[in-house]
Amino acid sequence: MKRYVLLPGVLVVCCLTSGYVGYRVGERVGDHRVTTGRAANAVIVLDALEKLKAGDVIEATRTLERRCFADAAGVLSDTGWRVEAYQKMGVPSLIAYRESYRTNQADWTPMEQKLEKLLAQKP
Repeated sequence: MKRYVLLPGVLVVCCLTSGYVGYRVGERVGDHRVTTGRAANAVIVLDALEKLKAGDVIEATRTLERRCFADAAGVLSDTGWRVEAYQKMGVPSLIAYRESYRTNQADWTPMEQKLEKLLAQKP
């Protein structure tokens, strides 16, 4: 009788332990991904700032636009994240900016084309 009770007890302890370890490892990996994204963003923004300080406003603007459009496309295409708040706050400003300053489709990068398709989709 002890064996019938002991086996499920050990099994439950093993499942709880593996669940806890998996949760902690996943949390740590997620933190590293966020930090990596922030580091990349800092480098890109610093590059744009250097161009801006050097007087190359056009190239600084292009750098910041590329980063903004890539981030927006990533957020809008991510299915595991709730984008409702971004769609309410960020998308109208993004659409207005693109309608004002990025009207020539011949100048669009592939990322901008992807973003345009994502912006055309209704939430």
